Amino acid sequence: MSKVPVHEIAGHEATTTGAVAHGQVPQDQLNRALSARQVQMIAFSGIIGTGLFLGTGKALATGGPGALLVCYTLVGAIVFLTMMSLGEMSAYIPVSGSFCTFSSRFIDDAFGFTMTWITWFNTAVSTAADMVALQIVLRYWTGVFPGWALSLIVLILLIAANIITVRAYGEVEYWLSLLKVVAIVAFIIVGVVVNAGGNTSHHYVGGENWYIPGAPFANGIGGFTSVFVSASYAYSGTESIAMTAGEAKDPTKNLPRAIKNVFWRILVFYFTSVLLIGLNIPYTSPDLAKGNAINTSPFIMVLEMTGARASASLINAVILTSAVSAGNHSIYVGGRLLYTLAVQRQAPGVFGKLSVRKVPWVGVLTTALASGLCFGSSHLGAGQLWVWLQNLIGVSSQVNWAAIGITSIRFRSALKLQNKTHLLPFRNWTYPAGPWLCVILNAFIILIQGWSCFSPRFNGISFVSFYIQLPVMAVLFVGWKVWKRTAWVALIDMDLDTDAHKAVRHRSNNQEMSFPCADTEPEAAVLDTNGDRKREVTDRSDAGRAATEDEVKTLRHVTDKIPLRVWLVALIAAAERFTYWSTQVTWQNYIQNGADDEIPGILGLGQSKAVAINNAFNVVVYLLPIFIGPIADSLIGRFAALQICTVVYLVGMGLLLAFSTPTAVAAGIALPGFIVALCLIAVGVGGVQAVTAPLIADQYDETVPKIAYGKDGERVVVDRDMTIHYIYSIYWWMANAASLGQIPTTLMEKHVSFWSAYTLTTGVLLASCSLLWVGKKRFVLHAPSGTDLPMAARVLWIAATSGFSLQAALPETQLERGNQVGWDDDFVRDIRQGLMAIKVCLVWPILRLCIGFISSNGIAQAGQMQTVGIPNDLFNAANSIALVIFGIMVENGLYPFLEKRKIVFGEMKRITLGLFVMALSMAILDLF
Repeated sequence: MSKVPVHEIAGHEATTTGAVAHGQVPQDQLNRALSARQVQMIAFSGIIGTGLFLGTGKALATGGPGALLVCYTLVGAIVFLTMMSLGEMSAYIPVSGSFCTFSSRFIDDAFGFTMTWITWFNTAVSTAADMVALQIVLRYWTGVFPGWALSLIVLILLIAANIITVRAYGEVEYWLSLLKVVAIVAFIIVGVVVNAGGNTSHHYVGGENWYIPGAPFANGIGGFTSVFVSASYAYSGTESIAMTAGEAKDPTKNLPRAIKNVFWRILVFYFTSVLLIGLNIPYTSPDLAKGNAINTSPFIMVLEMTGARASASLINAVILTSAVSAGNHSIYVGGRLLYTLAVQRQAPGVFGKLSVRKVPWVGVLTTALASGLCFGSSHLGAGQLWVWLQNLIGVSSQVNWAAIGITSIRFRSALKLQNKTHLLPFRNWTYPAGPWLCVILNAFIILIQGWSCFSPRFNGISFVSFYIQLPVMAVLFVGWKVWKRTAWVALIDMDLDTDAHKAVRHRSNNQEMSFPCADTEPEAAVLDTNGDRKREVTDRSDAGRAATEDEVKTLRHVTDKIPLRVWLVALIAAAERFTYWSTQVTWQNYIQNGADDEIPGILGLGQSKAVAINNAFNVVVYLLPIFIGPIADSLIGRFAALQICTVVYLVGMGLLLAFSTPTAVAAGIALPGFIVALCLIAVGVGGVQAVTAPLIADQYDETVPKIAYGKDGERVVVDRDMTIHYIYSIYWWMANAASLGQIPTTLMEKHVSFWSAYTLTTGVLLASCSLLWVGKKRFVLHAPSGTDLPMAARVLWIAATSGFSLQAALPETQLERGNQVGWDDDFVRDIRQGLMAIKVCLVWPILRLCIGFISSNGIAQAGQMQTVGIPNDLFNAANSIALVIFGIMVENGLYPFLEKRKIVFGEMKRITLGLFVMALSMAILDLF
């Protein structure tokens, strides 16, 4: 991608990136007129809007006070991590397009096109939602004045404020923001007073509303997950503060200052407010919501508890002005986004027209007109329409936050490769864990928050409002990519110079490193891992040869490309893990409870027998690989063993399914059928586990380090050990992700039947078995290698009879004693390493027994608790969720973070730390 030389943009403090596909970055002509005072106040109150004042009421009624506090806090943490990442990029490249521009430049032009249009749609819908909110607020005073008329009047005033000049927008937003901040502080003080007894009944409220029936988590998992979208709507628009960077004075100083205060704003405004709302108002209050529609603000309800009607009316007026403020900000952002699209040639050029005062007036008008949805409220009902708009905006915000995380990861990788990390005027101290966490958590929340659409019955309109964004994004991305034939931006080609603020360019000019064009020099300049400049030799004839010892020591080591057959075996193994975990999690209820118990089961054997059977099964499963592994390696081969054990496993699952049907239960044959099925499943699971991990390693057949070249031309060493470690990291992550199958099976067990859950798990195993046969020709298969067990047993016997010293088994020592042996020193050394590995693994049986006891007893104990609609055996899935999320954080975040600070955690230290944390967790669980 070509770059605009620094001297060509020296007359501008920043330009808007654009048109990656065209290779030319056009200039941004917006006026920098927002002062530090205005930027600070806009950032300070940017997250205070109708989502906080109105959305918290619907969230409280839907999920209860516990869900309200947990979801708003978790989403607040995501927003904080997002803003740290975005602040870092915006301070370096301050453009009005913000993360939408960064998406085009740092990832793919099609991705930027998609995110910009989705974000613009979000701002248009946000404006509509704020205008609808005005009508809800107006109902507190009168039901006579037509709400649509108020929306129209305010919309016209906001258009005028945004078209006149950016300074007019800044002043309006400054004073409205100041009013919101004062109101929130006043509410916090009044909320504490009301809770302590300063209310009309002079009653100390305390935490009693957390103990009413159904609280603190109301309406089950559906109620809990639906609060996520309310929380996301409340925080939506926080990221848009970065869009002021294109029109802010000295953004490298003012923007980081505003970003750093996000944490305290979230803590003071959101955490404290939702805590007081949940403490003071019962979630069952009919004033909170009517059906699916928003009714009254909980802020007003708290103020009314003081008996001061005037103060409640005053806070209602503040809510009205907050809706005006939020609408004002949405129109501002929408106009700038359309301007960015036009400048990047991703929208008609008319949207790029500027007024004399350099305001994108066509974009502002278009955004305002698109918000005409607000006038549909007269037919649909303002409260219901507002909830649907809230869902649309909340999901759009989550998509934006995930995109910012991905963009930040790419941005930092390019900075490191191009040796420009030192130029950052503001550093995101949460990197790399923060951006990765943003991506993972947002993806997870997007998938689960629509739970209420499916339970207790499917709601098509709600489903559309939760998920319509996802197919629209896919169509936009694929359509633009196919039409424009855009390409993924390589890290070395990523433009980090154009649009950089003059302060960054000044620092860069002292160490400027030009990148010569291909047509002027036969060599391309690249950077090595230390940031030193070197030359790429055009002759790459040595690629693929074995690396010398000196090259292994001096060149950077990388992982190899992973063959497809590796992922095929990993997928088969993950499917087996899905079946194993998703089936076993149901057995505690299956064995312990009878069909007529409060929590239905099948066998009715009681808790102690259920725990004993589960633990016996686990012991067998973990002992069998000791015997099946050597048989597979020495007699039949790993792949054949996997085939046989998978078939046995499949037969066991088929029997389990057959004997859990109502016909089998009524005939009284469920227990013997279960025992037979359990034995077959144990053999199948143990055998699959014995051969899967080594079979995956067999599929990567490179044995020595080799020379390769990166995309940037850097000469590197392909490291087998690093590649194997990477393969196993992905494999175990896939296995843990597959164990999340416990969620659908436990729900099916509770709401349908056990046999329906086993139908799902058996079907997945059958698909795995099919892949095994279909992909046989693709796999690397090794013939059985024979067995060294008799010889190893003799070595161990000699060592045991000689004071437990392997030195006595060495060929030289045996020769001195007059014995001729058939092994060499390496064989004895291998046995010594094997014994050391066994020492490490000795703790595993004890650990597995402890986990088994906790899992089985935990499920039984959960059955005696108030689970707010969540199946008692679903609590076991928390372990899988933690492994999927925190495994990546620890592997890619914590350990690299410590290594950079010279704190190296080797394999044994990692195992020890993990065991310590697990032991501590078990002790805490035992106490409570």
